[in-house]
Amino acid sequence: MTKFILFALVFFASAVPGIAQKVSVKMVDEMGETLPGIAVRLVKSGNNPMSQVTLSDTSGIAEIDVPDYPAQLEIFAPGQSVFVKNISQPPSGAVVVELNRKYTGLDEVVVTGVGKPTKLDEAVSVYRIISAADIRSQGAVNLQDALRNQIGINIGQDGVLGGTINMQGLSGDNVKILIDGLPVNGREGQNIDLSTIVMANIERIEIVQGPMSIMYGADALGGVVNLITKTNAQTWNIGGNAFYESSGKYNFGVHGSVQKDRSNLILGAGRNFFQGWDPKFDTVRNPLWKPKEQYLGNLKYTYRIADDATVTYSTDYVNDRLYIKEGLDNFSEYNKEVTDEIITTQRWMNRLQFKWKTGANGYWESNNSYSYYDRLRESHFTDLTTMEQRPSSLSGDNSKSLFNDIVSRTTYNNKAGIFHYTFGYDITLQYASGVEKIKNGKQHVGDFALFLVTDINVTDNLKIQPAIRGAYNTIYTSPLLPSLSILYKPNSNWRIRGSYARGFRAPTLKELYLDFKDSNHDVFGNTALKPENGHHLQLSTAYNVAKSGNNYCNISLTGYYNDVTNQIALLPVDDGNVLPGTPAPYSYANLGKFRNMNLQFQSQSQVQNLYVVLSASYNHNIKTISNPEFNYWEASGNIRYTFPRQQLGLALFYKYTGSMPLQVSDGMGGVTTGDKLMDYHNLDFSVDKHFWENRINVTVGVRNIFDNTIIGYRGIGTTVGNSGGVHNGGSSIGGLNLTTGRTYFATLSLNLCRQ
Repeated sequence: MTKFILFALVFFASAVPGIAQKVSVKMVDEMGETLPGIAVRLVKSGNNPMSQVTLSDTSGIAEIDVPDYPAQLEIFAPGQSVFVKNISQPPSGAVVVELNRKYTGLDEVVVTGVGKPTKLDEAVSVYRIISAADIRSQGAVNLQDALRNQIGINIGQDGVLGGTINMQGLSGDNVKILIDGLPVNGREGQNIDLSTIVMANIERIEIVQGPMSIMYGADALGGVVNLITKTNAQTWNIGGNAFYESSGKYNFGVHGSVQKDRSNLILGAGRNFFQGWDPKFDTVRNPLWKPKEQYLGNLKYTYRIADDATVTYSTDYVNDRLYIKEGLDNFSEYNKEVTDEIITTQRWMNRLQFKWKTGANGYWESNNSYSYYDRLRESHFTDLTTMEQRPSSLSGDNSKSLFNDIVSRTTYNNKAGIFHYTFGYDITLQYASGVEKIKNGKQHVGDFALFLVTDINVTDNLKIQPAIRGAYNTIYTSPLLPSLSILYKPNSNWRIRGSYARGFRAPTLKELYLDFKDSNHDVFGNTALKPENGHHLQLSTAYNVAKSGNNYCNISLTGYYNDVTNQIALLPVDDGNVLPGTPAPYSYANLGKFRNMNLQFQSQSQVQNLYVVLSASYNHNIKTISNPEFNYWEASGNIRYTFPRQQLGLALFYKYTGSMPLQVSDGMGGVTTGDKLMDYHNLDFSVDKHFWENRINVTVGVRNIFDNTIIGYRGIGTTVGNSGGVHNGGSSIGGLNLTTGRTYFATLSLNLCRQ
């Protein structure tokens, strides 16, 4: 009888309006980590307005009394717009609310280069994170846009090959670009075109400066940029987005997702269009920034095999068409034809990932991918009087190259006493084909590696992480790669990190076997290349000046030292036999030695709705027999403020890049110092506004307020002419090709979702 009475009372309390039922609301981030100190307010119960507020505890749980249903909750996370949660009926358990972190906090979880997800404050490496809000506020369409304000990273633009990256003085071949921890293929001229890596389905970007060769292999000497794709937290969602930029960009995309039982599916598609831009004329036929059209598609399906096991299949497809038209310099009554080109690249990346737990602490993760990259170059003659076109049959004017990469990496993470360890294998198979561009038509290379990373918790305050990687390369002999990292915590607010890592990079298939000639290019590989070898040191200290709930102030100072032997670069070959009007030959060659030092300071603070990151960097190139000595400064700032009640956010992004010399070949395999590029400032500003309970988001902003286009040489300025690069691709201005000048952008996104 007693049990019956208790049951009746509970049923009555939950079923009858006006009798409150206690509901538990659990706040987690996108990685499943609990979020304490989040305010939850009951604003509506049944037909009655309410005003009941409580905070989530250290377990991320807030308990609130709900008298009637349907109920509406408002969640106030510092630095975010108000999140609305509707509850139609009494829940059977805790209501889980997933909040995407708008700012990078000390409790942020990282997944790059670690055996299992690890809190940022406990990682032995130094990370930088670009959040989804940062991506949106910058109006970042592609990776080139997202990275250009980052300290220690310099972004350039090649007329044909697109966006390039340099990290800590190391070029694109030494910077590994990943999506969900798996490498992106398709390097042209030592760089992956950053403009072909779009942000449509990217949730955040994790950046590690410094070598990550133990976990990711040869081409991670300079660092890693890992793009994390979006996850679906809604029962279902259908949406679309549109983007406009005054430089001539018109983008549109649609997406949908559904979550049912153990299945989670995300689909997306879009089209990006850029009409081209030139600093001299709005309608020049061969603009410096070439017209481009992209078609995009992505799919991500996750199936939860068990509570502690998931399998995910993802695919991302990009079709990129670049239009290169010849100028009118040679057009006359007697020469009415011009040569035009269309370069079509297709990148299709497929990923199959397994994650599962075994025992009390065992954690397995298997990441596998097949990547397809195809580049087709088609040339034709256009009669400008009749606009008739005919295909070109000249040698080299039409070419096709195909690259297929197969990657498999599996890790097992566990602990035994004071030892935490990650053991794994890494297999990379690369295949290249293309009669017009690859010597002998086909080439391939394989790399097979085993690695072991061990965290030794010597004391509660001291962690030592020795690691080693052994590999077999089918072309080159790979040395054992050791590393040693230390994390020391003198107290709860202070972190000291130090590391040494050995680096190794075997030449790529293109550096070895490229054989490409046409009317504008004469580039060939070098089978005598030696592998790059490096030694890298890093020392960092970070201190929490203040921390209270979600408010904090953290400062850090990090120093890097890089010593690379046999660095590979694309250099002109001066054999004295170049005929007038023909392209100068270029080939890949080893430089003698490259050494540099980098010192970075950063202050990161969050006070309620204000978030401020200030950084400064001093870079020093050390003189060697093949490398000049020079110094330059960088500084950056990111200031964000949100008005939660108004669902409004303001963002300011700033970067200063100091004067640095242009480096040119000395014709003997070395580099000499050329004219200095001028220093420059970049400033972006945006306003972010949410409507209709976060279903509609509008972002408007201005980029490159100081109107940088071409960075000229100190004492010379910007001049019209040919910059002389091997891939200049048409109209160019003397100096560093930076951006399309001051532009204005607007983004509109719509999500018709059910939580």
